Amino acid sequence: ETLASVGETRILRSRQGNEIRFEYDVHSNVSNSNKPSSFSYAKPLRIIVTGPNLRHTDRIRVVLINYEKTTGSCGLPSYERDPHYVIDLSYYGRFGAWVGSMEDARIILNGREVPLQPHDRRLFLESRSYCSDTRTRLEVAVVINGEWQVDPVNGTHNFQVKLSSRY
Repeated sequence: ETLASVGETRILRSRQGNEIRFEYDVHSNVSNSNKPSSFSYAKPLRIIVTGPNLRHTDRIRVVLINYEKTTGSCGLPSYERDPHYVIDLSYYGRFGAWVGSMEDARIILNGREVPLQPHDRRLFLESRSYCSDTRTRLEVAVVINGEWQVDPVNGTHNFQVKLSSRY
């Protein structure tokens, strides 16, 4: 069993000119038993928002939607789920930035807030085993003072984000 951690940064910019930065460590676990498997997740995951016109009184909320799709074999079912993580960012004047992390998240699953478990404080990236593969597709929405930030790539308020899983 091997556990590795690699630091990563992913930066997005909204049409409104604000920067949305993800800083995270990728943890990967590989089992080389007679039934090999591996998985990876991001922890800690920090979200940092900065912008030229932002003020310390602004209210910033980030919603992470982690679409998970599992393809099963060996008699295991295929399924999908889409946990939503809601994070209200705090202003750190020393850095001139709003910061939040998965430690600050509330989780919404199937439309209901559920208690956050220790494993929910990380963002699942992907897993592979001899009987199933799970892939994720992350969408991020950022709201500043009630204004949804717009992804200049797709023109919507949901940014498509690919976080490296380092397999």
